[in-house]
Amino acid sequence: MFTPRHCGLYFAPEQIAFARQNSGKDPWNAAVARLKADNPPDAVSPLWMAFGYTFLGDAALGEAALPILERVIESGLSEDSTYLDAVAETMMAAQTFEMLREHPAFSFVRKAGWLNRFEGRVHALTASPYKESYVENLWAAALVLVSGILLEREEIFQIGVEVFQETVDHDIRPQGFIPKALEGADGAAMYRQIAASAALTLMAEAAGHAGVDLWRYENRGISATTAALYPIYYFYTTEKWMWDKDLPPEDVQNWFRRYAGYLEIVKARTGHRDLNPLLEDLRPIFTPLAGGLTTLSHGAPLRRRGLFG
Repeated sequence: MFTPRHCGLYFAPEQIAFARQNSGKDPWNAAVARLKADNPPDAVSPLWMAFGYTFLGDAALGEAALPILERVIESGLSEDSTYLDAVAETMMAAQTFEMLREHPAFSFVRKAGWLNRFEGRVHALTASPYKESYVENLWAAALVLVSGILLEREEIFQIGVEVFQETVDHDIRPQGFIPKALEGADGAAMYRQIAASAALTLMAEAAGHAGVDLWRYENRGISATTAALYPIYYFYTTEKWMWDKDLPPEDVQNWFRRYAGYLEIVKARTGHRDLNPLLEDLRPIFTPLAGGLTTLSHGAPLRRRGLFG
């Protein structure tokens, strides 16, 4: 049942409380230390500031984020940004808005104005003639799903849900790869698989906090998790990757760093041990385009196997 909670888009109040209670333990301690660091490189990001407000209780930081968030949604789309970047950045603004939604300084009038401008941007992006590739369309569907939550419009939200379900039903192979994302033989198939996996993860997580459980949605034993896990096995070596010729592992690792926030969410949802080596290397993870500081919102200790498993 569609019931938006309006907390952090991808997390609930219980996760905030849990992270605060465990802020001195691994892995939350590293995430909190990064958030508290003097002049961190991400400090100008309104999403970064919203995490400081939400998880550290820094009301001043949250208030400082509000005018930046308003400028972000008021500004036109940059000619230098790709379509995928523009969609992901709008989703990042949506997450920031949800985290700041109940801030005392965010008046009803300011929120209503922001939502009107946000709705206009979503419409412009989803109607854009530049939306051509499979991955771009999938991210556009993720934006539609998220916008339904912010606007409390179930009919809009449901459009994104249906695209998610159709993707699981028809596009993901049992091994986890998505042929429509991989086709092209242009050296960026892995990038598109990672980006598609991130989009599906964000859709499932946002929907889950709006009362619709997409994590359990499966067809033929295939789910969003199937696709999300597929690329992780090529993080350190790409010798067996068949979709791009001579793909350097460094490229794969850089693409993961762009979207790695989704890995923490998948780990929190599945507990899959094969994610542990990547998370150990990437934490604390802050990926503005894929959930933010998810080591803080979704992190959990990585239990290593003992002598007998």
